[in-house]
Amino acid sequence: MKRKINVVTLGCAKNRVDSEHLMAQLRHDRFEVVYDSDSTDAKIVVVNTCGFIGDAKQESIDTILSFVAAKNRGEIERLFVMGCLSERYKEELRPEIPEVDDYFGVRDMADVVAAVGGQWREHLAGERMLTTTRHYAYLKISEGCDRRCGYCAIPLIRGRHVSVPMDALVAEAEKLAAGGTRELIVIAQDTTYYGLDLYGERKLGCAASTSSNGSGCTMPTLLRSRRTRSTRCATSRRYASTSTSLSSTSATASSAACGGESTGRRPTR
Repeated sequence: MKRKINVVTLGCAKNRVDSEHLMAQLRHDRFEVVYDSDSTDAKIVVVNTCGFIGDAKQESIDTILSFVAAKNRGEIERLFVMGCLSERYKEELRPEIPEVDDYFGVRDMADVVAAVGGQWREHLAGERMLTTTRHYAYLKISEGCDRRCGYCAIPLIRGRHVSVPMDALVAEAEKLAAGGTRELIVIAQDTTYYGLDLYGERKLGCAASTSSNGSGCTMPTLLRSRRTRSTRCATSRRYASTSTSLSSTSATASSAACGGESTGRRPTR
């Protein structure tokens, strides 16, 4: 019988991508994985928290406490907390909420897998179990931020800016396209810094070109040379509030500002 795990994600789309990577690892460990479920008999719960602003911290604490209550009622057996809130405050959280079996930071995904009884598989590090509808997915191109803004905790939580190598991004995008994804939403703490650490220059800029349907759409350097027939990308500027669809078989890329996009989920138990 498969063990069932409920992975609950709070905060931005970048957290969602982290959860998708975790869920892919767990699925290959023969767990039955459910996502953000309020009506599951899963005995193990992993809460991926947000700790960016006051409201997000409160939502994370409330969610943890709701599952602590479920654990006290015998509805779940094990509870783990990961993500930004845990990265920033795990030493304070451990004595304050000792009912949680363990706390993990943003770089401890392999430890989370081990804690629930699984085995981390390095060759699956790029795999994802998508939680979006099939036609679109988020593509996280970097982690962290070098801008030390006085109002922003991202560098404290996620560290300095680290770009994902372009080959890895292209491979991930092509794998998503092969699975039916037709829209890619490019996200990062600061998309404009992409490539500076790896290549010494910004690499996200779009190259002007004409698409196969003659619409005059631009393609980013990221996917221009190796795009699939079903997926293309265009980029919008940082802080863009909307993304532009290129065609029925095109992909869209938009950037997420510091702090990201809320999922709007407030799981209760």
